Amino acid sequence: MARFNKRPYAELANGIVLRAAEDFRDGTRTLSKIDMRLPDRRLCDTDRAKKNAALRKIGESIVFFRSDWCKMLTKLDGEFILGRLMEEVMSGEYTSILKETIADMAQDRVKKRTDRKA
Repeated sequence: MARFNKRPYAELANGIVLRAAEDFRDGTRTLSKIDMRLPDRRLCDTDRAKKNAALRKIGESIVFFRSDWCKMLTKLDGEFILGRLMEEVMSGEYTSILKETIADMAQDRVKKRTDRKA
């Protein structure tokens, strides 16, 4: 009888979680290079597209870490991972407006999720 090896599946699951963390970090780094104080209408098209893509990456990562899928993939709590990523942002060399934007996104995602459950 052939033995079933779970190791490749565990590595795949870990890779998915790591990719989500890297997407969060990439989005944060991209936003740190854009002047967040400027309204979208004052940004050039390239910066506006980069800003929107970065915000989408961060938002999707937040949703992922709070999802049931993340819970299924890893033994670590998704909120714990997200908390560590948020600590990186808050302790990093980022502008205060960027920190506020990301913190607001995280809070907004919590609010939307609790509203849906009610």
